Amino acid sequence: MSEIKGIDLSTWQKEVDWQEVKSDGVHFAILRAGFGNGTRDEMFESHIKGALGAGLGVGVYWFLYPASVEDARREARECLKIIEPYKGKINYPVYADYEYDSDRYAQEQGVAVNKVFRTGCITAFCEEIEKSGWYAGYYSNLDYLRNKLDTDRLKRYDLWLADYYGGPEYPCGMQQFTDAGRVRGIDGDVDLDIAYYDYPTRLAEKGCNGLKTSSPVQGEILAEYRVRGKKGGWYPPVRNLSDYAGAVGDAITDIAVKVSRGSVRYRVHIQGGGWLPYVTGYDIGNAANGYAGNGQAIDAVEIYYETPDDIRPYRKAKYRVSPLGGGYWPWQYDRETNGSQDGYAGMFGRQIDRFQLTIT
Repeated sequence: MSEIKGIDLSTWQKEVDWQEVKSDGVHFAILRAGFGNGTRDEMFESHIKGALGAGLGVGVYWFLYPASVEDARREARECLKIIEPYKGKINYPVYADYEYDSDRYAQEQGVAVNKVFRTGCITAFCEEIEKSGWYAGYYSNLDYLRNKLDTDRLKRYDLWLADYYGGPEYPCGMQQFTDAGRVRGIDGDVDLDIAYYDYPTRLAEKGCNGLKTSSPVQGEILAEYRVRGKKGGWYPPVRNLSDYAGAVGDAITDIAVKVSRGSVRYRVHIQGGGWLPYVTGYDIGNAANGYAGNGQAIDAVEIYYETPDDIRPYRKAKYRVSPLGGGYWPWQYDRETNGSQDGYAGMFGRQIDRFQLTIT
């Protein structure tokens, strides 16, 4: 089962650096469009424009406050008004979010809340969303699934499951696995999610959300790279893993990278100094954006591969370096930080002399 990393946001996340979010391995964002009878989330426009601008997949959710099944239908129509301008761009589901506060509101309106009521409201919302050509789903937690909903009636809709205990305990298309995650580009805790379906492809194949079916272009992506050594100057270019760039015993000072499809964003860390700015070009005659480095010995490299829309599944930069005169350190994937990965290839304080890169 494939797993695609994502986040979900609402009004509580005010400042988001979407390029940083994407470079931290996040591929999609589920955004609150609003709640109740037409209240738009004050951060929705900013969030969706930022996420789309960074090339992330986007889905939305609506927090329900119904006092009747018809209220749930009205809320769906309000949601549709808000997301209509983004038809053809939202490539994850539109979720109904019914939780404890939904129960509280309904009870305050005199409703005898039970399984039939809750399930009816979620179903009504999803039906209304589907009628307009959007892909509907619902968000729920373990307590509601075990005790408060008629899950048989809801089987036709994809479940976005809040399950922080491992799992997922229930079959689902997406799992929210923590509400205390950390992502570069966002201050404080953030909800983290895993998508188990390739929703952009799934929705396009069904013709939902105004998306059009396209045939993803697959095949090898060529990475070309070269390095400059303190002694040897610029070494010849290398493609993928046909060789390595550099020479044993010659400290690397600069790196240039390009790919045949998509794009890369990369930078280097100066030994005894700090990170230099990101670059995206490949031109050893252009010190501003053609390569990363300033002629001083480096000890770490960071690379992020941007997968184009016509290639799925998402690809990553896979790269490694060797310390001066030593063996290779473990592979690094993009800017991931888990297991043996710390977000970059190298070790602060140790010069490097060989570099390898491929897109996988």
